[in-house]
Order: sequence, then C-alpha cells, then structure tokens
Amino acid sequence: MKRFIFSKLQVQITELQVFGIAAILLAIPAFFINLGITPLIEDEAIRSLVAFEMDQSGNYMVPTVGGSLYFNKPPLFNWIILPFFKIGGFNELMLRIPVVLSLLLFGLTIFFTVRKHVNDRIAFTTALLFVTCGRIITYESLKGLIDIIFSWVLFSNFMVLYNGIKNGKYFKSFLVSYLLLVIAFMLKGLPAVVFQAITVLTLYFIHFRWKMFTFLLSPKHLSGLIIFFVLIAVYYLAYLQYNPGSFKEMSAVVFQQSTKRTIVEFGLATTLKHLFLYPLEFFGHFAPWTLLVIYVFTKRGRLPQSQTFIQSCFWVFLLNLLVYWTSPQSYARYVLMLIPMFYIVLIFYYEKNQNIALGKVLYFAFFIIILIVGLATLALPFFKLTNVREAIWVKALFLFLSTGIIGYFYFKQPKNMIIYAGLFILVLRIAFDWFVLTHRVERMEAAFKKAEAINVGVFARKNELYVYGQPHSHFDEDKHIKQITFFSRYYISVQAIKIIRDTTCIIPGAYYLASPQDIIGKEHEKQHKLKMNHDLKPRFIVQFAP
Repeated sequence: MKRFIFSKLQVQITELQVFGIAAILLAIPAFFINLGITPLIEDEAIRSLVAFEMDQSGNYMVPTVGGSLYFNKPPLFNWIILPFFKIGGFNELMLRIPVVLSLLLFGLTIFFTVRKHVNDRIAFTTALLFVTCGRIITYESLKGLIDIIFSWVLFSNFMVLYNGIKNGKYFKSFLVSYLLLVIAFMLKGLPAVVFQAITVLTLYFIHFRWKMFTFLLSPKHLSGLIIFFVLIAVYYLAYLQYNPGSFKEMSAVVFQQSTKRTIVEFGLATTLKHLFLYPLEFFGHFAPWTLLVIYVFTKRGRLPQSQTFIQSCFWVFLLNLLVYWTSPQSYARYVLMLIPMFYIVLIFYYEKNQNIALGKVLYFAFFIIILIVGLATLALPFFKLTNVREAIWVKALFLFLSTGIIGYFYFKQPKNMIIYAGLFILVLRIAFDWFVLTHRVERMEAAFKKAEAINVGVFARKNELYVYGQPHSHFDEDKHIKQITFFSRYYISVQAIKIIRDTTCIIPGAYYLASPQDIIGKEHEKQHKLKMNHDLKPRFIVQFAP
C-alpha cells in the first residue's frame, strides 16, 4: 500500500487514508446540502406525527395518531427523532438529520468491523459502495425513515454474532446480540426477530453443522433470549399501564403488519410474478455496484472454504433475502441490512479477478460517464431549469474540478476504479442537491398540498377543528381511503400546535374536515374546499347544523 510522507512533520499517510478523507469531505456536503427542502412523504409523516403527538400529550409510551392508538410500529424511532424536533422545531430537516447521521455511522461500522476479517481495502470499499449505491444515494438518504437505523442495528448484530463464533465468546456475543435485537424490535417489530432467527441458525450451521443445537440450547444462548423477552415485556407492561386490555389488539396489528406483504395476502399468481421480477428490481435498486457480479462468475468463482467470513456473508445474505424475495409487496429499503454482506462478497471476487475482459468494459464505461458529466457541469449555469443563481459559477466550477481530479486519477490508477467511481457518485449527489432538488421542489405536487395543509393549520389554531370519521385505531387503512393523509394531518397539527382528533359527534361551534360523501344528507355550511389527499378528491372544512 502506498504511503505519502510529509518530511517536516514526519507524518505518514496511506493511500487508503487519503481515500477515506476524500470520502468524508465529500459525503458531509453530499448528504446534508438541501436535506430539508422537500416535503415529507407519507411514511415520514407517520413517524413525525406520532412524535408530535407524544410531545403534545406528554405520553411517550403510547404512540397515537389523531389522539387514538397507533399499533403499527413500536415507539423507539419516535423517541430518537423527538429530541431533534425539540431542538430545531418540527420540520423536515430535523427529521432527516438523525437518519443521515445513522447512515454515516453505518458506513463507519462497516469499515471498522469488516476490516477485522478481511483487509482494510475491502472494508473501506464495502462502506463506500454501500453509502453510494443507487437506493441510498437517490432515495433513502433523502428521507427520514426507520430503515437505515434499523438496518444499521441488524448489520451490527450480524457482526457481533460472527465475532462471537470466531473468538469463542458465545455468552458475550449472545448477550450483546439480544440487546441489539431489543433495539431492532423496538424500531420495527417482528422483522427483527425473523432476521435474528435466520442469521443465528445460518451462522451456527456453517461453523458447527448439527452440533449447533448444543450452542442454541445452551444456557449462554437461552440467557440472551430471556434478556430479550424480559426487556420487551418491561416495555409492554409499561404500555398496558396506560391502555389496559389493548395487548390483544396490538399483537394482532403487529402480526398483520409482518404478514400482509406475503403470499398469505397476495396469492400464488402474484407471488410467482414477484419471484421472477424481484432479482431485476434488486439489481436495479442497488446499481451500479451490482454490476460487480460479473467478477463472481469466473473460473475462481467458488466460495473459498478457507474464507469462513465470506461464506457467512453470502449465506446470511441469501437466506435472509429469500424472505423478501417471496413477499410480493417488498420494498428495497427492507433489505438494506443485507447489502453490505452482498457487497463484501462482490468486492472479494473483484479484488481477485480484476483483469477479466468484462471488467475492462466496465472500467471504460465508468470513465466515459465521468468524462461526459465533467464536461456537462460547465453547462449547468446556462440551463433554465436550474433555479440556483447564487454562486452558480462557483458551484459549477467546483463540480468540474472535482470530477476532473477524480477522472484523472481514475484513468491513471485502474486498480482503484471502484473507489474513484464511488467518490464520483458523491460529487454527483452534491450536483443533485444544488441543481435538481431546488428545481424539483418548486414543482412538486406535495409542495402545494403542504401549503394547503399549513393554511388549514393556521385556521385550526384559532378554531376547534376535527377530522370527521372513525378514530385511526378503528380504521382499516388497507381497505378504505383515509379521511385525511398522515401527510396533511401532520402539517395541520404542527401549524395548529395541537392534536387534530377524529370524531363523528356533532359538536356545536366546531369545524370538521370532511370528504364529499360525509356531508351528503347533512345540513352544513362549507368554509373551505381543499385538495390535499393523495386520492385527489377534495376535502371540505364545514360546520354541521346541531
């Protein structure tokens, strides 16, 4: 490995450390510039709304929506984001900052844990590829969703279990593993348990075959299980102090949330179609690095028996992936915890087989893209769609120089092709933040719906406003269109600085947010007509006659 020596200071820095510094210097602006300018999506709004209602009610044990019980997710993610909201206000940026921080820490976790089992180069490349893969760079890192934090916890759990096997520290690894499982469960519920079961069985079968039952039935493992159940029970016992008798309903919802995307819900025909299409979707979401699979299909493509870590990554990835591969309604973000394991295997073979013919094609393809993008950056100030006029030439020049430097070293050092390509993607993300996001936000339909919801919130701050309909806990959102989206309810609630509740009672002097069918046959007076729901049907603010 190359070392650069600065004689006066006697400082030595390796080539990999240079790459690491460059990645950090590019990643910080790439993931934080304009992070909060786009409105929330529906899933973000749910998490934000639950946190807001916790803050308003002062009850942090019981998640609610519209003041009624919300069973779908445990509350840990709401607890994580709430301090940020308290510091910076209930807005998009404060929701997304903890997720982006978790992404960067996830990348560091990949590097510092994987390097113990392969080498620093593979560990660093895995971390870089993970934070720059298509799904992360274009979507997940722009949103305030549970999945990055959840996946970070589960990947850490995998590494704890593997380290426990390698070092023979079974009791310690099971203890830490099941504490991490408690965190994962409190973030997302039963999917964490499924991952734990598959991962533990897979790792212990790889290393001990049928003797694995000796370990799984041992006091060391059972003590970890007991700790998990005790800690989860502590939370639910505290929960039931506020809502006695709700455990059965809550359990049913949690179980339904974990099975509704499977063959049980969608049937055989839809499942078979998904089985065929899912690999294509997977490779698309996690491109461009999925192209490295060409290095696996070589003469040296068999899993090496001596590399138990590579074997463990491959089988834990594949067997956990089958759960989502056979689930027709499975989203790419559900498998983020598995992607580092997948990339570890790909990079291992990439390092072994860099000189294959298809690899050279891939090298020149990346180089042409870098060249074209580098030249195109100088044209950015002349595009009318770019609404960024402030320091526009400085931004364009920064992108041009960054791309040019990366392109130069990419050409001079083919062996570092993937690393330079990853750094290039971080530069692309900065360009996206500056030019695409600012253009997009002014034309997003969600921006108009947000503005309407805020206007309703201003009205609700001075008037008594309800949503006309059944409480959320009595409403089946999978079968019926919601009276109001989580998106609109969140922005109204935050602007009104109070919980907007659901009711079908007619309260004298109160106003109601109602759909057209709700006001048919009822004497009422319309105040406002709004278009804020995703079904595009208008909603009305009305007063019903007593």
